Amino acid sequence: MENEDKDYKKALKKLEEVKKIKTKCLVRARRAEFWIEEHRQELNNVTRNYQSAKTRLEELFKIKRLPWWIHVLAHIKMFFIRPVGYFLERPFHKKILIESYWTFKRIKKEWEDDFDMTEEAIDRDYDTYKEGNKTVKKMESLLNKWKINIIKRKKLNND
Repeated sequence: MENEDKDYKKALKKLEEVKKIKTKCLVRARRAEFWIEEHRQELNNVTRNYQSAKTRLEELFKIKRLPWWIHVLAHIKMFFIRPVGYFLERPFHKKILIESYWTFKRIKKEWEDDFDMTEEAIDRDYDTYKEGNKTVKKMESLLNKWKINIIKRKKLNND
């Protein structure tokens, strides 16, 4: 009889542990959702910058395919509009554009990986929470039956 009470109390403690785990999973999932909402704007900015650099690079490569006389006219026009910039900025423009493209691509990939991992963790936590709910309900029903049986036995022993 005394062992049964100890076992019942142990089972109640286990039930409380399952409830705590379930609550921790729910809290962790909500925090992750807030993190995603908070940092989504940064991902959008990086994606926008990446797309802009990609578009400018594509335009640059399209320009290379134009006939030579169009290049001559464009260089003359650039020289007359910004003579200093023509010699100081133009030679490094393509290199900087390519570097920014690869930098934004790497950053975008890292952010997307972080978001994917976070979303997977959210799904796992919600799954654990749902399974925890099922487990808690089963444990509570079993503990209620157990408690009823303990009370019945005590009545039988007292009679």
